Amino acid sequence: MLAASLPLHPLFVHVPVVFIPLTLIVVLPGLFSRRWERRFGFLAVAFAVIAAVSAWLATFTGEDLLHRVGSSGLVDKHRELGETARNLAFALAAFVTARWFAVSESSPARIRGLVERRPWIETLLAAATSLCAVAATVWAVLAGHSGAVAVWNG
Repeated sequence: MLAASLPLHPLFVHVPVVFIPLTLIVVLPGLFSRRWERRFGFLAVAFAVIAAVSAWLATFTGEDLLHRVGSSGLVDKHRELGETARNLAFALAAFVTARWFAVSESSPARIRGLVERRPWIETLLAAATSLCAVAATVWAVLAGHSGAVAVWNG
């Protein structure tokens, strides 16, 4: 995809590179502070959804760019890392949203009651969310770095 004869992929890749770590930064304090979670939980959900959608856009425009420039070892490595980062971004959005619904006071009473009766659900969601946030951040950095190497050395 092009805009004014310039590829859109370099534009779109910067959005998940910013929003995936931002999601991590907002999520982690919420794991230790219910007050933080209540205040910034919705922001974490918004950041995670933006990260997931923009990661999809980055991979979509990257596939188009791949057809224009061709494949190489560096580009293939970047593509694999980017696809993993995209998948982790979607998993992160799902975990952050599920966790927010599990702990939010504005959640339906049925959901809150389930989590109160089974506290292991909240613990499991917290662990999955934090691990996924860290993994998504690591893969976003690796994908970004490999893309830069492919551009400057490829």
